[in-house]
Amino acid sequence: MDLARAQMLADKGDAKAEYFVGKSYADGTGVAQDFGKAAEFYRQAADQGNVEAENNLAVLYADGKGVKQDWAEAAKWLRKAADAGDAIAQYNLGNSYAHGRGVATNFDDAIAWYRKAAGQNLVSAMQALGELYYLNEGVEPDYQEALKWNRKAADLGSASAQNNLGVMYQDGHGVQQSDEEAAKWFEKAAEQGLAKAQFTLAIAYSYGKGVEKDRIKTAYWLSLSANGGFHVARETLDYFQASPSALNDQEIAQVNQMIKDYYARHPGVKGSGTLLPKTSM
Repeated sequence: MDLARAQMLADKGDAKAEYFVGKSYADGTGVAQDFGKAAEFYRQAADQGNVEAENNLAVLYADGKGVKQDWAEAAKWLRKAADAGDAIAQYNLGNSYAHGRGVATNFDDAIAWYRKAAGQNLVSAMQALGELYYLNEGVEPDYQEALKWNRKAADLGSASAQNNLGVMYQDGHGVQQSDEEAAKWFEKAAEQGLAKAQFTLAIAYSYGKGVEKDRIKTAYWLSLSANGGFHVARETLDYFQASPSALNDQEIAQVNQMIKDYYARHPGVKGSGTLLPKTSM
């Protein structure tokens, strides 16, 4: 829809046009970004039952953009959109109940809303269920449910769920313990740029847990993890390079080329360049 035409229709009370204009202001598309204006048009559309506007208005209240931050107001609009069947709103409302934002903390309600969203194949909701059943202190652990939802999300490409599966296989929770299977899932998550999975995989290569021991791959994954902001990886890499296992100049050059190749394959992953310094051996 053309913005000028959308503005004209919005002035006449067209809800879809009001949403379009609101999103244009929120994104700064065709007009200077203005969250206050975005909230104004989202509210007009939301008052007419536009589900996307209800969800986006809730996000503005949650983030305090264009409006005063108000978790209760965010939850109110999320419920409207969630009741109308919007999967993202259902997931966000689940988060509200899981974290007590705008509503009283209630894990049963969180799970119920996550399940509704997951039933619409929203991967983030599947991942949230997997983590709640496995990691959350407020929910009785259920390793089979955790396994089911983490596997569903992992198979659909969730790096966090892939990492969670790796942890489950590493610890033998809900599955037969397997370092090999753990390393497989850690590598899937690591390849997508999840820094903590990259670190765990580096340690696996360092000790030969589930994979063949490999100094080059240890340094490679430690470097990527450190560059992704995982501070322990930076410290571990410095320790590694000061140890008897330190790489020589030729091996460092090999790792640095591997790092460059990785970022060429994954231009959207945070980080760039190389980390391993040249050193005299």
